Amino acid sequence: MIQEESIQIGAFRLRTENYQEEGIFTSASNEEMKGVSYSFILDGASNYSFVIKLIQFEDSTASVGLDGLYTGPRFIYSNLYSRLRLGISTNNHISSAEIRVPKLSKNKANRFTAHKVTKEELDSSFRVNNVEEFLKSYGVKDIDTKGVLFNDASNRKGYIAATWDKRNVISPIVLFVVTRLVPLMHELLNIPNAKDDVVFYGPNKTLNNLTLNSLLVKDENSDLEFKSSMFFSHDEKTYGDSVTHDIERTVVGMLNGVTSAHLLIGIGSDGSKLGVSNDFKYLKKQNWDDYLLKVRNHFINLLGIGIVTTNINIGWHDIGEGIENPVVDIAIQPIPYDFDLVKDRNGHVWIRTLNATQRPHTKVEYEEYLNLRKISLNN
Repeated sequence: MIQEESIQIGAFRLRTENYQEEGIFTSASNEEMKGVSYSFILDGASNYSFVIKLIQFEDSTASVGLDGLYTGPRFIYSNLYSRLRLGISTNNHISSAEIRVPKLSKNKANRFTAHKVTKEELDSSFRVNNVEEFLKSYGVKDIDTKGVLFNDASNRKGYIAATWDKRNVISPIVLFVVTRLVPLMHELLNIPNAKDDVVFYGPNKTLNNLTLNSLLVKDENSDLEFKSSMFFSHDEKTYGDSVTHDIERTVVGMLNGVTSAHLLIGIGSDGSKLGVSNDFKYLKKQNWDDYLLKVRNHFINLLGIGIVTTNINIGWHDIGEGIENPVVDIAIQPIPYDFDLVKDRNGHVWIRTLNATQRPHTKVEYEEYLNLRKISLNN
């Protein structure tokens, strides 16, 4: 199932796309169980890109948390990946979750835990005006204490909870963003240099520092490429209406590679910071959101939603002009060794060699590359 929403939460404007997958997942009690997952990409805010995953288990429980594919502040990942997940229960097709707010631990620096909140404190705790009304606009039915909603007589009867129709997969994602991500993003601004301590985690939890200056220290090589434009190439007849084949084959080559890689758009061949404001001129809406949508849709049509969701992050770096003229960063994780190598619009396979992208010359060379790739990705 593919569904799109555009969500404005305080100062954050988040575009989501979800990807559904059946499989075996680990529950909150660390038990492996059958379920269905929905992976949502939330990005477009600087060079941050979050994948948030909703997992509905066969025992009628569910959870929402960060997926392993992540580009953003180390502080956010360390607090949201393994902790502060949203626990969900379902009864008679109605799902529910407690609404709690992250607060700083008294014992550990920069570690946050979820605490009780009252209805009167919702707006001030989450720094969003009319939180209850906002959540209901995305399908939440009721917000009240567990005692009122469920006749709960336990020691948690005073905890605030939200309910929604089980079939609505948007409500729990929005609830997680409002009650987990947004508060931590506000806390991030109070910690010196934390917003610039950006990391990239791939599917195998590999870590790379991710700042523009740290990337530009390196020369172009198999895992780093510079391009001045997304829509124009000196070697092609282009008219600003489509992603160039030059960009496309570089992305394909990096996906077929053996290590995480970055394609920087808006960088000159000498490493100069140009930005992509000229690219914006060829869009119907000359802004970052339209740019992101056009580029992502191109690669979804070429590669499929699964690869774009799990292996490609598209973000931007500020070079002094904000979102009006950013450098675009396409961060790529290689596809698994047992996948067929991806192809460009012409049906050709491309691979990265040193600082170039090329096609295998012979069948023997192709098969040899597959064997070496399998060994590299397995190690």
